[in-house]
Amino acid sequence: MKRVLLLIATTLLAALVPAGVQLAKATPASRAIRASLKSFVLTKADVTSVYGSGFTAGRGLAQKNTSDKSKCANAKSADEYVVSFSRSNGFTVFSNVSAFKDASTVQCELRYGLILIKQENKIKSVKMHSSSLGGIGDSAYLVTSTIASGKTHIYGTDVIFTKGRYAASVEVGGKQSNIKTNDVVGLAHVVEGRISSGG
Repeated sequence: MKRVLLLIATTLLAALVPAGVQLAKATPASRAIRASLKSFVLTKADVTSVYGSGFTAGRGLAQKNTSDKSKCANAKSADEYVVSFSRSNGFTVFSNVSAFKDASTVQCELRYGLILIKQENKIKSVKMHSSSLGGIGDSAYLVTSTIASGKTHIYGTDVIFTKGRYAASVEVGGKQSNIKTNDVVGLAHVVEGRISSGG
C-alpha cells in the first residue's frame, strides 16, 4: 500500500521537481532557503483541521536538484522541502514546496511535469487527468489519479501551483475514492498564503 502511494506522490511531484532530484550537501545559502520552505509546507495541525485526528507526521525531507537531466535551464538550482502525514489505513497527505532561480524556470518545470503526467497514462494500471485550476497562485492545475494494484485501487487528488519563483503541491491519496477537491484546494491555499507572506 505505501509503495503504491509513493508511486502516486513520485509521479505527481514530478510536475514540480526537476528530473533526477537527489540528496545534496546543503550550503549555508541552501540551508536558509530550505528553512523558509519548511515554514511554507503544511503542518499536522493544518491536516487535522480538515481530515481529523489519527495522522502521523513523516520526517520532512530537504533536497536539491543535482542532476543535469532537467529540460529547463536553471532547474539545477532548485531547492525543495517535502513532508507527509499518514494514517494507518494508508490515507496520506503530501505537501511540497520548491524554490527555483526565477519564475520562468518554474513555469518551464510545470509544463514539463504535465508532459510526464500524460506519459504515465500509457501505463495500463495508471489513470491520471490534469486540468487548469483558477483562483490560486500564478498558475495552477488539478491532477486526479487512480492506480490499480491487484484488486485494490488507490486514488489521488493533487493541486499543483506556482507563485513567483516557487512551485508547490498538496496531494491527498488513499483507498477512498471520495476525496473532496475543495478540501485539497483549501489546503493549497494555506500554503499559498504562507508563500505570499514569507516569499
